[in-house]
Amino acid sequence: MKSLVLYLYLNNPWHRSGPLSAKHNLPIPDENDWYGDCGHETSLHQPFFPMTELEATINSNESCHSLNAIDDYHRIVNGQTVHSSRRLFQIALLNRQKFFCGGSLISRRFVITAAHCVHRISIKDLKIRYATKRYESGPTMVAHSVFKHPDYSPKTSENDIALIRLAYPLPKIPFFLDRISINQNKSIGLKSNETVIVSGWGRTGRFKPISKNLLMASLKTVDIEECKNKWDKMFKVNTQSMICAAEAERSACNGDSGGPLTLGNKLIGIVSVGSSNCLSLELPNIYTNVAYFNEWIMNTIKNNS
Repeated sequence: MKSLVLYLYLNNPWHRSGPLSAKHNLPIPDENDWYGDCGHETSLHQPFFPMTELEATINSNESCHSLNAIDDYHRIVNGQTVHSSRRLFQIALLNRQKFFCGGSLISRRFVITAAHCVHRISIKDLKIRYATKRYESGPTMVAHSVFKHPDYSPKTSENDIALIRLAYPLPKIPFFLDRISINQNKSIGLKSNETVIVSGWGRTGRFKPISKNLLMASLKTVDIEECKNKWDKMFKVNTQSMICAAEAERSACNGDSGGPLTLGNKLIGIVSVGSSNCLSLELPNIYTNVAYFNEWIMNTIKNNS
């Protein structure tokens, strides 16, 4: 019998559509059934549970502590520390000086991230930390404006992509900073067994503190139709606008949202959705397919530069 797996946005501090923790290994219920969680009700019609480092200290329930999804899963699972000369385009998003999401520098003026990271965020509270492997320190830039995809849906995670315009152009790209090129081939990442890299900051294990260093992990792409079948009725995988990736004992998870999925020197995906247990083989990680949105990206940059 299939296990009930509650999925979640891999980050988003502003929407709370369900409790912070989730019971596992429950039979798939009828669509009208409800399953309690530490005294709370959980609806299958609201499968995404936004959990971020910002929420880690909010209303923790001692009886539910071992299942707390933030304490358990806010990490790149089994990643390795990023060498100082790699992933120079990776940035950290800060809300009131607190880390909450990742992103990628695609020009001197624009950062690309997930729409659910910046949904309802106040521009005055948003900061972009760049040119660092440690999110706690490094040069920081304020944001000028945020552009979410106009068709972004918090309920379905469709069109989970956004651009952030920096208040000022970064200085001419120095040796310690880089930007990532956007993949423009819509078919890349949709077939199986392509080696891709995901990176981000977050907790390194159950009940452990978040990593001070940027972590990365190699995954394999999963055929998009196979991914759709694995998620089945639990989540609607869009076979054109999404990419799936998985690997034994490796995964993106809470806190990695908005961060990059790369193939070679190209950005092909943005961390978007995953399962609550962050084991990607059974239910692959889901990423926004950047190439699918290339026209929107280019037009948004052109019209707001």
